[in-house]
Amino acid sequence: MAQEQFPLAVSPLTNTLMTAHVNALNVIEDENRVNIVGNDFAITFSKSNGALSSYVINGMELLKSPMVPDFWRAPTDNDFGSKVPKRCNVWKEASSSMSLTSFQKERLDKSTFKINTVLSIDNVNTVIHLDYLIHGDGKIKVNYEMEASKVKLPEIPRIGLKLRLHKTLDNLSYYGKGPWENYIDRNTASFVGIYHSKVEDQYFAYGRPQENGHKTDVRWLGLFNYSGMGLKMIAVDQTIEFNALPMAKEELDPGMSKKLRTPLDVKEADFVELHIDHKMMGVGGDNSWGAKPHESYLFYADKNYSYSFIICPKNL
Repeated sequence: MAQEQFPLAVSPLTNTLMTAHVNALNVIEDENRVNIVGNDFAITFSKSNGALSSYVINGMELLKSPMVPDFWRAPTDNDFGSKVPKRCNVWKEASSSMSLTSFQKERLDKSTFKINTVLSIDNVNTVIHLDYLIHGDGKIKVNYEMEASKVKLPEIPRIGLKLRLHKTLDNLSYYGKGPWENYIDRNTASFVGIYHSKVEDQYFAYGRPQENGHKTDVRWLGLFNYSGMGLKMIAVDQTIEFNALPMAKEELDPGMSKKLRTPLDVKEADFVELHIDHKMMGVGGDNSWGAKPHESYLFYADKNYSYSFIICPKNL
């Protein structure tokens, strides 16, 4: 008739990157990139935008596009009701307004390399610090800090990072709330557990394409190919949120106004689009013609935001 889940004890999330007996890193760079090479892997950062742009395991490139900050979600019906596409458009444009203002690198020891980047977003007067600690076993600790402008701006739909992975990394496992989609204001019926799914099954074909498939309260997630090769993301200090879908977010976004679109208009991509989020605003639902999500589920540029996670290579 009913069920509930509650913690018997609170276990701390991982907060370390250290691994014993790791190998040395070889760093090769030119005017465009920094390439960090270890046993069976190579990681590349772009000097033009500071982004993690390549991750190769055993000669296979796992990334289809760089990992970059993202602030937008495909609007839901409730979003159109509260005019999010028009009111919050400044955050949709923020990703295209970013510029790299600092790129610093440092070898800490033979098996540890650090890259610190600073991104400025002029249209919202905001600064993003993205720091990477690369370890000799191929792990990358990512630290994200958003220094908000503290000026009057609309709510931020999403605070996180986006990247695209090789199409064959379509086996998803995660430890968080599920198995169905859930959002910060719609997740009490989703229980924490370890879930397994194909990426294509994360997509829910709403009659009008829109945001879908989100997961909250996530401790870790992994995307792997048929042989077990892939990447695992482990939350540090606080849980994360994510979307993993077989299409670009833009396929689900009609723009400033609703359009007569159906799932038949959504084109599957040749990649897996992964969003690793700190926060996504609530979806609301008190009504669908004007009410915003409750204030406790909205995020504004009146304070700083930060989160961390570890990218772990998997080659089983």
